[in-house]
Amino acid sequence: MSDTTASRGDAWEEHYRGLTLHVDADGEVWWQQYNGEQRLFLSDPPATLVEAILDVKPQGGRIRVTEQNDVIAKVEQTNGTGYDQVYIDQLTESQTLQPDGEPEYAIELHPTDIDRGELWPSVYDGTRFSLSSTDRIWWHNPETKRRHQVSSGIPDEIVQAILAHKRQGGSFRVTPWGDVITLISAIPDPGAVKAQFAELPRVVQNIIQLRNDRGLEMLPVYVGSIVDNRVEIEEPRSLTDELDDSAWDDIEDWIDNLGPTASAADGIDETESESAYDDDPEEWATDTVEQTADDV
Repeated sequence: MSDTTASRGDAWEEHYRGLTLHVDADGEVWWQQYNGEQRLFLSDPPATLVEAILDVKPQGGRIRVTEQNDVIAKVEQTNGTGYDQVYIDQLTESQTLQPDGEPEYAIELHPTDIDRGELWPSVYDGTRFSLSSTDRIWWHNPETKRRHQVSSGIPDEIVQAILAHKRQGGSFRVTPWGDVITLISAIPDPGAVKAQFAELPRVVQNIIQLRNDRGLEMLPVYVGSIVDNRVEIEEPRSLTDELDDSAWDDIEDWIDNLGPTASAADGIDETESESAYDDDPEEWATDTVEQTADDV
């Protein structure tokens, strides 16, 4: 649950992230895998939320729902030179998505009857994080291309569960209701996975097949929940920042430890540089090729 004190239309001071939804001027709210593909509509969007969205974005557009239920958007600046991030409202109630006029095919955005390691029976979307070890978790800013360290909020058991599927690390998503999901390509028991796939909602089966048609041969699995934890995302260090006293002490201790007898092997540069993970392409959640300017 969000602890923000922001009001409708206030500047959103945090990072721009979350599950992507679309709203039109008539107040319809939907999720869409790709532009040109079938839309899945929120079955019963809260009237107060729709009112708030259209108050801030009268013509509609894209919105995001963070892992803390905050609904945020980008609105064009009055001088037309860019976009501002603004807070709109919260979406706390669990919702269902359905094809237009076909409620019998509705799917839950927050499934509850699911165990860890099972296929995820909903859309694969949410705030995207990555990790390479238990103490190295980050959020990648798509605008600046910089990594922001996650200092807290992802429980150790969730990290271990992801690393059990991805020994070298990888990416994962956190939904607005705290569910943690990730994509896997290594299947230890194909027979069991086939049985699970057969039980998935028909809509989810078709979404996965759409991905497979585009060469994304991975399956979404549920790994747990962050419950009510707040994910803390830090600002990365700037190379123009002045070193503080603690940093100076660390540097001086490090230099002292080098000493006069360091071997040549000690000088080998083995700087950690994880490559960008390709185990969770952005287009699993949004069609980035056709992304509009108001949601960079």
